[in-house]
Amino acid sequence: TSNPNVSPQLLLVSVENCIWDSLKDYIFTLVRLGRLARIAIDEAHLLAMHASFRPCVDMLTPIGQVRGQVVMHTATCPSSMEKDLFDKVGRKVYRVIRRSTERPEISQMFIQVSSRNMYETVAARILDLVKGFRAQDRALAFCLSHKVCDTMASLLDWKPYHSSISIDDRSKYMKMWRKGEVVGLACTSMLNCCLDYPSVQTVIHVEAPRSIMDYIQANGRA
Repeated sequence: TSNPNVSPQLLLVSVENCIWDSLKDYIFTLVRLGRLARIAIDEAHLLAMHASFRPCVDMLTPIGQVRGQVVMHTATCPSSMEKDLFDKVGRKVYRVIRRSTERPEISQMFIQVSSRNMYETVAARILDLVKGFRAQDRALAFCLSHKVCDTMASLLDWKPYHSSISIDDRSKYMKMWRKGEVVGLACTSMLNCCLDYPSVQTVIHVEAPRSIMDYIQANGRA
């Protein structure tokens, strides 16, 4: 707000809650009162990547048409997707600001394993890899399905992390991981955004990721 007598306010809303009619009414009321400085959409690439199974992202289109500044943040949007991304929020005129996102401290390695007893072979490789971890070091193993998450967690004596696990259990497993009670989580792409732990030493893709964006997002946890 430009009014010096009014304290700045920040409202955080998950994308699932953008379907609330009361939220839309509140936003448009702020616009009429001149109290809305801007709308920021974080991890904006998900508008394009998750639309097929998270219909709620389509509800951001009317929010994107609000009169005023809309800022979209993402670290993994290729230039070819820019127009589609802004179309999602109904913006025809926009400005893109890019910066280098090189991570020179991250090295990448591809290891070929036999398809016979693949998960057991991969688990043995991972267990050998984490032997040299320090107390604060952690690992993440990204899998494509809940079943593979559960399988890998069992083989590694880690914890699984995916949407079929209750929120309470996910919270418990995350606390165990952060405290070092388990060194790793076998997870889906649910954890490839917004997870910030300072000493993730290793990110494993047990299977080929669905897209280059999922791959880059997951690697960014390291």
